Amino acid sequence: MKKRILRKALILSAIMGAGFLLFAAPAWAQNAAASLNTVGKATGLGNSDIRVIIGRIIEVALGLVGVVVLVYIIYAGFTWMTAGGDEEKINNAKKILRNAVIGLAIVLLAFSITQFIITSLLGATLGNGGTGNAFVDSFASFDTGSLGEGIIQAHYPPPGATDIPRNTKIIVTFKVKMGRASIIGADGRINPANIRIVKTADLASGGVAQTDASKFLTDVMGYSNDDKTYVFAPTQFLGSPTDKVSYTVYLTGGSAGIQRADGSAAFDGSFSMGYHWEFETSTMIDTTPPQVVSYYPQDGDNNIPRNSLIQINFNEAVDPIGSAGDIPPFSNVKVIGPDGKEVAGSWEIGNAYKTIEFRSNVLGGTNSCGNNVYILPANAKLQIDAAAATTTKNPPQADLPYPFDGVTDVCGNSLDGNENGKAEGPPTDSVLWSFQTSDQIDLTPPLISSTVPKTEGSGADLTADVSLYFSKPMAITTLDNRYLLFAGWAESDPREQRPFWFFGTGDNIGADGKPVAKKEDKIISTRGNIVHEALAPTVGQCHGGVRKGMACSKDEDCGTDKCDLTRFDYYPDATSGITDMNQNCFYPACDRGSDQTPYCCPSTNGENPCAKPCVTNASGGLYCPGAK
Repeated sequence: MKKRILRKALILSAIMGAGFLLFAAPAWAQNAAASLNTVGKATGLGNSDIRVIIGRIIEVALGLVGVVVLVYIIYAGFTWMTAGGDEEKINNAKKILRNAVIGLAIVLLAFSITQFIITSLLGATLGNGGTGNAFVDSFASFDTGSLGEGIIQAHYPPPGATDIPRNTKIIVTFKVKMGRASIIGADGRINPANIRIVKTADLASGGVAQTDASKFLTDVMGYSNDDKTYVFAPTQFLGSPTDKVSYTVYLTGGSAGIQRADGSAAFDGSFSMGYHWEFETSTMIDTTPPQVVSYYPQDGDNNIPRNSLIQINFNEAVDPIGSAGDIPPFSNVKVIGPDGKEVAGSWEIGNAYKTIEFRSNVLGGTNSCGNNVYILPANAKLQIDAAAATTTKNPPQADLPYPFDGVTDVCGNSLDGNENGKAEGPPTDSVLWSFQTSDQIDLTPPLISSTVPKTEGSGADLTADVSLYFSKPMAITTLDNRYLLFAGWAESDPREQRPFWFFGTGDNIGADGKPVAKKEDKIISTRGNIVHEALAPTVGQCHGGVRKGMACSKDEDCGTDKCDLTRFDYYPDATSGITDMNQNCFYPACDRGSDQTPYCCPSTNGENPCAKPCVTNASGGLYCPGAK
């Protein structure tokens, strides 16, 4: 009884398989032929295209073979069921059925090979061959957004940097004050539970959590400046003198990880997993001292408005501990008044650690956005003294202890103030200049004169910086990811903003329209840059047909089927936290998805979208017309 049921099941399965081949094969061949015909029309070759002829032959052949196989299977089944126990007839029926099944397998295999060849030919003709996934998501890890949207303002080396000198320091700057104990341990070294620096090759397959703690760089000393910027200085050179070496830096998230000064988690919400980045060291030790590229105001300038900032730009990243801080007690870079005393205030670092800016601590009022404006002494000659660090017996390296007593680069090379290629220490290499203030206040706001890429543009270089050209010299330390924002959405998936890392930099522009490269060149304006990871392009996949799942850019690439496009749109956003060198805020216009709210009026509470241009009230603040 069981054998009889098994025989019937086998016969029924064979008949269903043959029927599937009979009806499905022509459909598959028809799809292939449809795509081929489309190619023929597009190329102007019409029905004479050899690929179309091949497609038709395959269609007819598969149909005929399916009919023949079906007939043989039905005949074998009929013979078996009417054998009446005759062993000879049963054996003959088995042979016919077995041969038919083998033939079926051969036909299916032949069809698969044929389909692959035709698909490859189509892909080559349409310029988008292959069977790989057309959509590559560059926003694969939400923790990348911690440098940008999240709490990290900047770090050095930058993400993905290569050829980093072996004697570099590792620096992280946060946007708010941090809980020092969660970063620096009681012994003055890094807290290994929350900061982990490891050779990328030493990472276990399960990631940093599975990596042996002995692989971490525990000899890295940590130092902090104002509880926002932390510098990790390896006591031994990184990398190797013969091979390039990749390192990964991990900053731990969650409630037990790195914390803000108020005790809350530094990495929360979408970024609760923390942050990590990689960089690669070269085989070299950096022994080139840093130099000053430009400063503002320039040497000998007169009638500088009292609300001006003071700016120094270097040709490479400098150590933030030795080049910025509050005056007093910070004394490596001084602002000296006509009475010979230091002007109290603070130096702030930015621009990927290549720019420092000074603002006094004398409050002079607020700008039109409601932010504080600080003023310099009126009608005063001010002198700036940027001290070079004392060097060792083998310059250009600065002498310990750390932090150094003057300006150095991130590798510890002392400042080359006289630009002779040597680091000779103070006073030879200290940079001094002076300018004269007036009793006036500059209230002219900066404007954006142009952008690259252009607004509503397309076909942009997805790896190049986004640049904004301002009408005046700008406070470059405000051109960072606190106030210069960048967002991206997938048009087909508008559920939420896609995270990616980005940070801001700036270049002062001279009269020739090029970045200023010498101290004597006059600064006319500033270009702000959004440095970002490689962005995702508009991509597509064929919805169906013989090219289903393959890459496409238009429907014609998919034959008779549709090309499903995923388009990414990107939105740079310059907010009112950006100021010029006179602390005047930028008046942003914005588009928040509605033609009725094209303007963004800045206020102490943030950006207020409104339908008409911003209006200045009697006290100098901005508001939306008609707003209550």
